[in-house]
Amino acid sequence: AWVTRPAPTAPAVRSDGRRGPPTAPPPCPVDALSFSDPLGLAVSPDGHSVYVATAATYEAQLHHFERGAGNALTGQECWTSPDPGAFEDCGAGRRVPGIGTAQSVVATNTRVFVAGHAQSAVAAFTRDATSGGLTAQGCVKWVSVVHECGEANELAGLDDIRTVVLS
Repeated sequence: AWVTRPAPTAPAVRSDGRRGPPTAPPPCPVDALSFSDPLGLAVSPDGHSVYVATAATYEAQLHHFERGAGNALTGQECWTSPDPGAFEDCGAGRRVPGIGTAQSVVATNTRVFVAGHAQSAVAAFTRDATSGGLTAQGCVKWVSVVHECGEANELAGLDDIRTVVLS
């Protein structure tokens, strides 16, 4: 597989053969630095979306790709931590608590979950079944004095989290 940028506009039937709205150019870069320390990989059950969790501290922590013809991966979006100094090229609204130093990612048809080691948290996203696009839904984290996920979403025992698994 290789990484490409999508065209600025797309036809009604996308290059991957699926129907859906045109895909905008990704707000995240596709340079090698943005993909350092990939520790988690998840492929959606339909096989079209690929999500990569990266542990790079000041870079995007979650990358979304769509598979196209010949299994080419096209960058769609990235997500990063709201921490000061964190990567800012993912675009407006793509900073979400709980994914700092991402360790693993798991995807279903309708959800994506990311384990973020820096905040000892699990961030949840809804997944659009047509485009694979993500919408942040919140997070749960270990009990601490910093309440990025909201104090009601803190759970004892989540400290030093490194993986997330669904069963």
